[in-house]
Amino acid sequence: MNYQKKLDEILEDITKKNITPKLLLHACCAPCSSYVIEYLSKYFSITIYYYNPNIYPETEYQRRISELKKFINNYKTVNKVTFIEEEYNQKDYYNSIKGLEKLGERSERCYNCYKLRMEKACEFAKNNNYDYFTTTLSISPYKNSNWINEIGEYLENKYNIKYLYSDFKKKNGYKRSLELSKEYNLYRQDYCGCVYSKEEREILESNVEQNQFERLELLIGDKIDLIKSKNVLVIGLGGVGSYAVEALIRSGIENITIVDNDTISKTNLNRQLMTYQNNIGKYKTDEIENRIYSINPNCKVNKITEFITTSNINKLFESNIDYVIDACDTISVKLELIRICKRKKIKFISSMGTGNKMDPSRLKIMDIKKTNCDPIAKIIRKMVNVEKINGKVMVVCSDEVPYTKVNKVIPSNSFVPATAGLLCASFVINDIVGDKNV
Repeated sequence: MNYQKKLDEILEDITKKNITPKLLLHACCAPCSSYVIEYLSKYFSITIYYYNPNIYPETEYQRRISELKKFINNYKTVNKVTFIEEEYNQKDYYNSIKGLEKLGERSERCYNCYKLRMEKACEFAKNNNYDYFTTTLSISPYKNSNWINEIGEYLENKYNIKYLYSDFKKKNGYKRSLELSKEYNLYRQDYCGCVYSKEEREILESNVEQNQFERLELLIGDKIDLIKSKNVLVIGLGGVGSYAVEALIRSGIENITIVDNDTISKTNLNRQLMTYQNNIGKYKTDEIENRIYSINPNCKVNKITEFITTSNINKLFESNIDYVIDACDTISVKLELIRICKRKKIKFISSMGTGNKMDPSRLKIMDIKKTNCDPIAKIIRKMVNVEKINGKVMVVCSDEVPYTKVNKVIPSNSFVPATAGLLCASFVINDIVGDKNV
């Protein structure tokens, strides 16, 4: 579900009716609340509900309250914003995550923590006649917005009170929260809040000399900072795209846009990197996002879970993009990506067909004009010639003839698409560091 779209529909309805509903907004800290207050206070009468028994130690808890109150008092809103602090009882938190203490960030432990705080807010909203309840948690790129909204929907049905669906990191919400934090000089904590996340952060800091990119830096030196500064768009998260993303993140890319509308099916298990028996039915973008953060929590992920066509393709370029990896299956989109990238002077590489092939060594990075044996490449070559597109159109393509006859379903394996994805990523990384052999 596109939670931002659902929120837009609710706000549009409120505007049409010219009403100001009462919203109970669970908040975790001032930085995360800043943009959400700015965004929603035009539509709602907001009460900030501060219930966070997970936060450790108590001095940290009090500091976050103080910063949140400071922002509420200093920021001028259209509708008044009030503040309620719930009792600070850490036993609530420890009881909710009993048996899960040793699990890491973004695990079931975090899910239970979200649910504890959101349910307390929901109960308060129901008992005090609020029209809606929601939480600021989804603004964080480190929080699973899918989980948060699933919990909200469950509580909405359980307590019969409206939940305000959200993914506040969308529309550059997270970026805006950083700007507001700087403008209002807000304290920005370096861990989520619980004692376990604090310990994990301290371990990370104590191991600062164990640089995860140390081996790469031995190859490229200080160019790792250049890699970290680039923004890469990957469209299509199948066998090619998933491996491309993995290689990019493990190579130091920290700004990435991932695009795919599909959910994981059982037939994806043979070739797509983020697929398991236990996540069938989940959105590919959500699972790739979780995998990215588990590799490098410093990454900033722009997630687009939509089916891209030539009519909505421009939304991929609403933010600055340095490189595009095209791993999608839709021919019209592949063609349009080439046109846009050429027009905007964005470097790109496009994956040709990887199905019905058995020899990954036949894959090469090449100009489209040098391709053969590939039906997708044939279509692109024709477009390049007809439209007189100048310069190289770089692709990953195989010169292997089809392995078998194809009816409706294209056969595939684990190693050919994976190799194509790794080649796409290598093209981007080598171009950034200036390897002339690419």
